[in-house]
Amino acid sequence: MMDKKHLIKEMEEEFEKAKKELNFNTTFEEFNSEFKLQDSVLSVEFVSQNFSRQLCSRILDNYLHWNSYLNGLLMPTQGYLASQTEANLFNEKEDKELVWKLIKKIMALSSEHSVIGLTKDKGREAKFIDDAFVYWKEVFSPSIVKILEKVNEGWAKK
Repeated sequence: MMDKKHLIKEMEEEFEKAKKELNFNTTFEEFNSEFKLQDSVLSVEFVSQNFSRQLCSRILDNYLHWNSYLNGLLMPTQGYLASQTEANLFNEKEDKELVWKLIKKIMALSSEHSVIGLTKDKGREAKFIDDAFVYWKEVFSPSIVKILEKVNEGWAKK
C-alpha cells in the first residue's frame, strides 16, 4: 500500500500543475469539498500522469452517481417497490421538469467529457472543470437536496 501522505502530496501537486496549465478557477479545497477528490485518490491509490482527466472523470462520476437515481424518479424500476413509491412522489409537472432538467445537464456533461477526452482540447477541459463545479454548487446540489427532502418527507408519512 502506498504511503497516504505521499499520495496526498502528489495529488495536491498535480492539482496545482493542472490548475496552472489549464488556468481554471476552482481551488483544490473547493473541488475536494464538493467532489471528494482526496477520498477517490486514496481509494484507488493512484494519481494519473494526465491528472486533469482524472479530475474531469471524478466530476462526471459524481454526476453519474445521481443520474440513475433521477432516472428512476421518472421511470421507476418494475418490481422494485421503493423505486415506484418514490417516483409517485414526483407526479407534478414541475417536479418532473426539475428532474429532467438535471438529467439533461448530466448527459450534456457526459458527452462533453467524452469529446474532451477525444479532442484533448485543454480550453474546453478548463471550462468543463469550472462550469461543472459552479453548476454543482449553485444548481445541482441544492436541487438534489430539494428532491431528497421531498423523498424523505414522503417516506416519513408512509
